[in-house]
Amino acid sequence: MVEEWVSQFEDSLEPEASSLDSVRPIQLTTERDLDKGPTTEIFTLKNTATLAKQLGEFISDNPFDRLANSSLLQCITQGLDCAVGTMNGPASILIGQLMYQLARKDPKALVTLLGKPIGFGEFAGQNTAYVWIRELYLATLGQRNDSAIIAIHTVLAYLMAQESHDLATHFLVRNTAEGSEKGKNSFYVMAQIVNELAHSHDLMPTTSMMATLLESSSAQSPEAFAQDAIKELNGGLLLKGKHTLYMLASVLKEVAKDNPPVAKIICSMINRIVTTQQSKDSESAFFKIAAFGEFKGLSTTHLIVTSLVSASYISKNQQVIADITNTLTQLHQVAPEQFARSLIDPITRDKRATTNGISLLVQSLIAALDHGNKIEAMVDLLFFLTKHDPNAMSTVCKKDIVLDSEGQESISPLARLETVVHRITDEQNKTLIEHLIRTWSGLHQMNRNRFFMTSEATYDESLSRVELKPNSSR
Repeated sequence: MVEEWVSQFEDSLEPEASSLDSVRPIQLTTERDLDKGPTTEIFTLKNTATLAKQLGEFISDNPFDRLANSSLLQCITQGLDCAVGTMNGPASILIGQLMYQLARKDPKALVTLLGKPIGFGEFAGQNTAYVWIRELYLATLGQRNDSAIIAIHTVLAYLMAQESHDLATHFLVRNTAEGSEKGKNSFYVMAQIVNELAHSHDLMPTTSMMATLLESSSAQSPEAFAQDAIKELNGGLLLKGKHTLYMLASVLKEVAKDNPPVAKIICSMINRIVTTQQSKDSESAFFKIAAFGEFKGLSTTHLIVTSLVSASYISKNQQVIADITNTLTQLHQVAPEQFARSLIDPITRDKRATTNGISLLVQSLIAALDHGNKIEAMVDLLFFLTKHDPNAMSTVCKKDIVLDSEGQESISPLARLETVVHRITDEQNKTLIEHLIRTWSGLHQMNRNRFFMTSEATYDESLSRVELKPNSSR
């Protein structure tokens, strides 16, 4: 495996002889220096290739106990930081080889070392596993260090296959040291990595690769991951109100339009959180409005709905639409009151109420119709919401909402459906939309105390009288 990616990137990069020397000095020298154990002293050796060769021999010739008690792991970690920071692909390959060599020698022992915090220097207070994940994130920024991305992923994927549970446990540990990394853990940063990669269409395979690693590691302790994912980060102002779940929803918003495999992975992870964390903290994580950042004014639920909007504008995107709608349906089943309220209440961004979740669902519905996607699940979801709170829906489905950034054009969700029903050629879809239009048009005539009764049989009969759901022949 190592030989394959080393060969691939050496051939593609074709480095000049001097390129390996551009990395700033890293801690490393002779076996005697390594045996001193962790130290803040910096030893200078200009030729990275020679340095890597010495380290490789040190790994091969000594038992792991000696390696663990030396400064070897610190040297490799610092070297990785140097290679990533200087965008040095060839050096990243060499250091990746050392990381993989160490992993193959004793994966269990290495994973144990990765969980130990670094006691000094720029990484003080962070466990080594987090530093490697952070370097992976830094490698995705700017021009990207593809060699470092492949190298680090290869090592982590190998360790995950060998010692998955223990490595995933390290990923849960949050940094406590002061600084920009305080409050974060590896899972949050891995979600950041996927989000960063997802913005580039040409990186779809790499995005899928990283999303798979994130999913497999989070699945090792699903309840622990779910509990961590809804817990807000306790770092500085830039992290205020953020958590891993919110980052996952941000990823979904990006991949919904062009990366079905990753969208499925993210929906699966969110579903796991929905089903395993039914608490006040979970409700806050899904429905609390963000006060800062790019998506200020939106909740996690809003981001999932906007992902559905993005997915619906893509032709033949039925699987993604089904996955996202299923996630929303599960959320509605677990927290119906909060879910309904989050979609019915107006969304306020920049001090101006511009839309609401119901309007976004209708937008998804119309876009799906226009692009040949199935709409049954979305219609069902709208009926669920109507069934839950017909009085509120009576107001919101007829209330005009802003459609453009200048606020000059507005139309209600009901009116939008009425404008498109005449152009629907598929009879089944037309029947679904007509049922929804008749239901919403007649909501003001409903008497909740009369129609919504406890008896299921009476309840279903009452619903059919006001056409709150399409005929079963559908």
